[in-house]
This record gives sequence, C-alpha cells and structure tokens, in this order.
Amino acid sequence: MTTNIPLDSELDFYPIATGLTRPSTFKGVPLQYAAICGMLTALGFVFLEDLRLLLIYPVFHAIGYALQIWDNRFIDICFLRFRKGWNVKNVKFWKGNSYHV
Repeated sequence: MTTNIPLDSELDFYPIATGLTRPSTFKGVPLQYAAICGMLTALGFVFLEDLRLLLIYPVFHAIGYALQIWDNRFIDICFLRFRKGWNVKNVKFWKGNSYHV
C-alpha cells in the first residue's frame, strides 16, 4: 500500500505550523482590530444618530483585511507600538527600537 504523502524532507515548512502561528481572526482581521472598529462605529452611530455611519465599518474592515494580507502581524505590531510607546530612551545609542514584551 503506497501513499502520496510527501516526506518531511520534501516539505519547505509544516502546513500546521502556518495555521498555529497566525493570529486569531474575524473574517480575515485580528479580533482586537475588529472589536475596536466595531466599537468606534457603534460610538459614532450613537453620538451622531445617523444610520449611514454604520456603512463605515466595511471600509475599516477592508483596510484591516488589506493590511492583514500584506503582513499577518502588521496590526499586532501596530497595537504593540501604541502600547509600548514610540521610542525607547536610548534610541540614538542603539539606532533602533525594542519591542520586547
């Protein structure tokens, strides 16, 4: 009995590793991004009382989806940058920033 499963040496990567290392998503965007966009849209709707404002969520979602296609961790890195600040105190010495959690 022969199978057509490729040997480990023939694979460039393990297919399961890609799925396990991606962030959890809601229709293609990270859950945090979808929640923030949903809350901002809902708050705008409540304050302005204009039903047309709900149409801005698909625009926000499309922007997030395009960024997620470009790089799986782009939005996570943006959230990390907002949480950690813009520059470390010794950025001139090290010539870069540190995002160590």
